[in-house]
Amino acid sequence: MRKTVLIIEDDREQLNMLKQLVKEVNGDTEIFTAENVSQAYQLFMEKTIDVFLVDIMLDTEKTGDASGIRLVEKVRQMPKYYFTPVIFITSIEDQELHAYRNLNCFGYIEKPYHPTQVREKVTKALFYTTERDKDATLPFKKDNILYPVKVTDIVYLESMMHIMHIHLTNGEILDIPYITCKRILDEGDVSHKLIPCARGVLVNRDYIYGIDMTNKYLMLKDNFGMVSIGGRYKKKLIEEFEG
Repeated sequence: MRKTVLIIEDDREQLNMLKQLVKEVNGDTEIFTAENVSQAYQLFMEKTIDVFLVDIMLDTEKTGDASGIRLVEKVRQMPKYYFTPVIFITSIEDQELHAYRNLNCFGYIEKPYHPTQVREKVTKALFYTTERDKDATLPFKKDNILYPVKVTDIVYLESMMHIMHIHLTNGEILDIPYITCKRILDEGDVSHKLIPCARGVLVNRDYIYGIDMTNKYLMLKDNFGMVSIGGRYKKKLIEEFEG
C-alpha cells in the first residue's frame, strides 16, 4: 500500500527540504503539503494520512504562535488519527513535553536539524499505517445528477472515448463522461482500494483473485471476467501482490 505523508510548514524553503527528505526515504510515498492550518485541515479530512510532519509556528506574524500544536490537537480528536505518527519539526523548545505527554507525538526535532534526524524518524514512522475508511464514497455527476457510489460497490473502472465505465458489483455499469482515473485517485481517499492496471483502468483490489503474468490479465472474482494489464504496470503489480 502506498503511504501518505502530510508536511505542514509555512516556510517554502523548509517545506521543499522536508519533501525531498521524505522522497529520499521512500520515493513511492505520496506527499501532500500545506502552508497553513486551513490547507492542512482540508487535506487530512479528505485524505488518509499515515505520517504528519508539523511545524508548530505556522503564523510567524503572531507573537507566541503555536497553531501547529492546536492543529494536532484537532487531529488527535479524530478516531482514525489517534495513533498516527506526528513528527514536530520546529524552533520552539518549550512545547516538547506537551507534544509527547498530551499529543503522543512520534518525534520532536528542533531546528536547525541535521537531515539524518528527519530521515531516521520518517523511516520508522512509515512502518505505521492509518486505518482507511471502509465506507469511502465517490461522487459522480452526470446530467446534473449526483451519483454517490461506495468504493466497495465498484469492481473496476475503464475509460474509453472520454467516458468512464464504472462496473458495479450488482452487474450494472454507470457511464460518466469526462472524468479520468487520475482525478478519481486525486479527489478521493481510494488509492488503497483502487489500483491502476492499465492506462485508463482502475481495479478494486478486493475483486482480484489471480494474476496471469504470462498473458497479462487480472482475473476477477464473481464471474466479472478478466482485465488486461498494461506493460508499464506489470512490475508494480508483481511487487504489490507477490512482494
